[in-house]
Amino acid sequence: MSNEALPSILTGVPSIFGEAFINSTYAFNDIESLPKILAKQGYETAFFHGAFNGSQNFDQYAKVAGFDAYYGKDEYPTPGHEDGKWGIFDEEFLQFFGEETSRMTPPFLTSIFTISSHMPFVIPERYKGAFGDSRSMFHESVGYTDYAIKKYFEYAKTQEWYPNTIFVITADHCSMLAKKHNQPPMENYSIPILFFDPSNDTPEVNPKNIQQIDIIPSILDYLNYPEPFFSFGNSYKEKTNLVVNLLNNNYQVMIDNYYFIFDGDKITELYDTTNKLDIKDLKHTITNIKRFELEQKIKAFLQTFNNNFINNTVSIKEVSN
Repeated sequence: MSNEALPSILTGVPSIFGEAFINSTYAFNDIESLPKILAKQGYETAFFHGAFNGSQNFDQYAKVAGFDAYYGKDEYPTPGHEDGKWGIFDEEFLQFFGEETSRMTPPFLTSIFTISSHMPFVIPERYKGAFGDSRSMFHESVGYTDYAIKKYFEYAKTQEWYPNTIFVITADHCSMLAKKHNQPPMENYSIPILFFDPSNDTPEVNPKNIQQIDIIPSILDYLNYPEPFFSFGNSYKEKTNLVVNLLNNNYQVMIDNYYFIFDGDKITELYDTTNKLDIKDLKHTITNIKRFELEQKIKAFLQTFNNNFINNTVSIKEVSN
């Protein structure tokens, strides 16, 4: 049976975001966010970004997302810690972050966006050569940020709030400088997501494919949050396995063990990732029915996503009506 013989219930789905969401025309939509959700539970919230105020529109978007306070380069009190490019070096700003967090009244939610492991990969002169070959600025900067995070945790462990805190560490995106050749396509666009609960002495590695929008439902699930909320993501506990990434006007999609490239209308590349060491190209072997099923699933997700942002219904209030 050919695809043409199957009834098509959804048409092509273009992206409504031609830029970063927080710089788009939808950035001021009434969204469901973790600060807004936890504020209802009595949480104090703050967002920290070591770069100059106004960078990437984070200060304005922090207000939209519902954070009570924003701390950027302008709020950092100590001179002499600037990198000359973005803002405050990670080591000093992470210490500032920890100290300001300790001034907050639990329960609280804080978030920090670090800058040193970002182009142009500037690190303090005193650490040059301390984190690997200094000729590799990318790897050296990652080593420096790793060290800065270590120093932060050394401080956090001394605080009363530490054992009652869930830490989430992830990246905003991968770096093309870390790209490896002869790797399956998705391997070069993967980022880590680490959930750390100091009170949990049974760590595990979850093989489930998750993405950044899965962080909120995962945290709320872990906290046994009892109220309904709006999210396009899925908790790490759920069986649903869906990852979507837009790159060069094509969607990279993972559904269960299938990885494929979707151009908004049809699948152009398709792989079986059951065995990570032996990724199988299914473009010419998968049945038309299965291909159609995968195309309809991603089209349904994207249409729901687009329509909710276009109609400004990305919150529980609109959904419940």
